[in-house]
Amino acid sequence: MDSQRYEVNKKVIELNSVLEEIPAGKITTANQHYKFLPDYLNKRIEDLGRITHERDQLSLAYNENTFAFKQKEQELKTLQDQVFNQLLEIKKDWLTSLAELSKRKDQLEKEFAEMPDKNTQFSKNQRYYKLYEEFYLSMMQSKAEFEIAQAGSVPGF
Repeated sequence: MDSQRYEVNKKVIELNSVLEEIPAGKITTANQHYKFLPDYLNKRIEDLGRITHERDQLSLAYNENTFAFKQKEQELKTLQDQVFNQLLEIKKDWLTSLAELSKRKDQLEKEFAEMPDKNTQFSKNQRYYKLYEEFYLSMMQSKAEFEIAQAGSVPGF
């Protein structure tokens, strides 16, 4: 459980750094694949870096008020928003699984703490069961002896 929690926590920390890079525009084509992200998101991040690079090249040749530059800027903004929202969804899922893992760990620790108590309770119940079983068997034996004695006696006519 602890290793799973550590891995998920590590992914969340790395995801936070990616979430900080996207609005700041620090995503470039030179960025490596993020191994902790799904393939479709890595592809979207590559596209984001490529479009950022294209926009930077357009800014060298065109004025910021031109249609081509504004269109590329709008395309970049849309893709940034989509990737950012998808990353937030993944982060929310990971935080949910992290909370579930923590809850499960707490539950297991609680059950582990109760184990000696359960073992003691089981032994106590087992002793009572054996006592009741012995009592029942002695009653069955007494009943059988009584029935044998009753069947062996001949009523006087």
